Amino acid sequence: MIGNLANIVIFDMFSLLDLFKCLITIIIFYIIRGPVTYIIVKIFNIKEKDKLKIKDISVYKPLKLFFAIFGIYLGLKFINFNEAMKNVIDKIFRISIILLIAKTLVNMTSDKSRFINRLNKKFKMSNSANIIGMISKVIAGIIYSFAGVIVINELGYDVNGLVAGLGLGGLTIALAAQDAASNMFGGLVIIFDKPFNIGDWIKAGNIEGIVEEITFRSTRIRLFDNTLVIIPNNKITNDTLINCSKMEKRRIKFDLQLDMSVDMKKLNSCLQKIKDMIAGSENIIKESVLVFFDRIEDSGYNMFVSCFTTKLSYADYLKIKEEINYKLIEILKKEKIDLAYPSQTIYVKEEKKDK
Repeated sequence: MIGNLANIVIFDMFSLLDLFKCLITIIIFYIIRGPVTYIIVKIFNIKEKDKLKIKDISVYKPLKLFFAIFGIYLGLKFINFNEAMKNVIDKIFRISIILLIAKTLVNMTSDKSRFINRLNKKFKMSNSANIIGMISKVIAGIIYSFAGVIVINELGYDVNGLVAGLGLGGLTIALAAQDAASNMFGGLVIIFDKPFNIGDWIKAGNIEGIVEEITFRSTRIRLFDNTLVIIPNNKITNDTLINCSKMEKRRIKFDLQLDMSVDMKKLNSCLQKIKDMIAGSENIIKESVLVFFDRIEDSGYNMFVSCFTTKLSYADYLKIKEEINYKLIEILKKEKIDLAYPSQTIYVKEEKKDK
């Protein structure tokens, strides 16, 4: 009886000692996890001096959590569990590491991460916040999907059978989502090819307006009558697209018909004065001014006027045209030249009467 009691006491003492070792290990790792994580991250970001920025780096929190989990795992190793329990602990530890790695990769590709910021600067996607967020979500979905498959495999399930079972369903979904996939691909083309950005004035087919938003599925364009049009991205990428905001200069062109009664010398003088007037405008590119007696029409002499302005906004463009029109009228009035208007001259033939 006394011998059995001694055995029980010795067993309990060893159990308490193992538990003490376990707790000490967990506490030590919990205490050192912050400083050790900071040192490791600092080594790979040696130029960064701000402690808060170092702690905001995407790998900092997952790495800190890893040391806490690793401390628990090492601590539990001191306790003499049976083989089944040891396998469960090992499996939980491996799954935790898989999920931590997945979380780290997701953090590294979040919309506020350095990787996405560099990608943003390289491809100049700063005007496409929704697209950047969508890219981050798609990457996160792919990472978590791979992590989920590895975890399922770790739990002892047949991943190949699961993938084969999902294959037919995935094919059905893919066929049903062809348009969505096409629009998503169109969104990627718009992001990386950059035919336009938010705020640009574009013409897509018979749609013309200002780009307000670009998403993976569609582009929102505000028309000049203030209505909002949502166009699928695949339609934009497959149609003729004109980006009016990319113009370096804007053309002013019109035809002016003068009355046929004008004298040729006066007509020539008028053309020269109009040309000098347009070339003298500070908003007009002087070398681009063209003013010519173009052709003879039924109702009068046609004068061709063409020039380019450096003002690209529609309001400025209309204002410059208006100024030119006012000055044109003044020149014509001073020269006493009338504008032609559609007219017909009818000649009545008088029949001779018999005497």
